[in-house]
Amino acid sequence: MHLPTLSIGSRGPEVKNLQARLNAKGFCLDVDGIFGPKTAAVLASWQKKRGLTPNAHTNAQTWKSLGRAA
Repeated sequence: MHLPTLSIGSRGPEVKNLQARLNAKGFCLDVDGIFGPKTAAVLASWQKKRGLTPNAHTNAQTWKSLGRAA
């Protein structure tokens, strides 16, 4: 399974998926498919909480921490 790298400026269904997964972890994002500053801040917060580098980009480790495996 392809795990996309997402960051500020990304758009589309994979961003909606990311936003929904973050909301399922207790955050409150609009699931609009737009990776903007709020999504970046929430993602960095999640990464830091999980002991990952808080760079606000998705990678395999970030997706795994959100329950999406390769």
